[in-house]
Amino acid sequence: MILCGITGGIASGKSTVSKTLINNGVFIIDADQVSRDVVVPGSKGLQLLIDEFGIEILSEDGSLNRKHLGDLVFDNSVLMDSLNKIMIPLIDEESSKQIRYAQYQGCSIICYDSALVCEFGHADKYRPLIAVQCSEEQQIERLMKRGTGHGSLTREQAMARINAQMPVPEKVAMADWIIDSSYSIDYSIKQTETIYLCLKILLRDQVMVTQGKR
Repeated sequence: MILCGITGGIASGKSTVSKTLINNGVFIIDADQVSRDVVVPGSKGLQLLIDEFGIEILSEDGSLNRKHLGDLVFDNSVLMDSLNKIMIPLIDEESSKQIRYAQYQGCSIICYDSALVCEFGHADKYRPLIAVQCSEEQQIERLMKRGTGHGSLTREQAMARINAQMPVPEKVAMADWIIDSSYSIDYSIKQTETIYLCLKILLRDQVMVTQGKR
């Protein structure tokens, strides 16, 4: 089994890489989706956030207003640390459950997709590590266009989210493979498919070593 990782800056194009790997049969664990799942209404995670940041972080329907929470923490390192202390253990626990489930199902290639792999000190846990990169200006444009699900972002809000993460060149330096998403989606897909073939070769070599054929 291979347990690899996808990382990169926010709005760097990781979703295209993940979708391409999924289409090739790779089991993907999406840390962003996990972060949403652990704070659904009625969850322990959401209650911890309310206790820490107040009920004003909720939308009218009782769900977490991620844009409002982001506006609170991204320019405040103390509040960001408080958020991470709550979220990191919850995300790690749920991600580990999903990894065990994938192993139980017999998945041969499992990939953890998270912008914060390096920030959390997990670069060596997920190898090979794939880093997706584009220019900062492209990140800003994509992030402003994408928004948060609770409204669009200004350029300043987008920059605050980008600056809250480790600089992309530092992530790239920790990676085994790099995907440049600065160009077309088709080009990102082609790069990803090449990496998928490399993963298949690594998996084949693992099997051969296990069987004593090498």
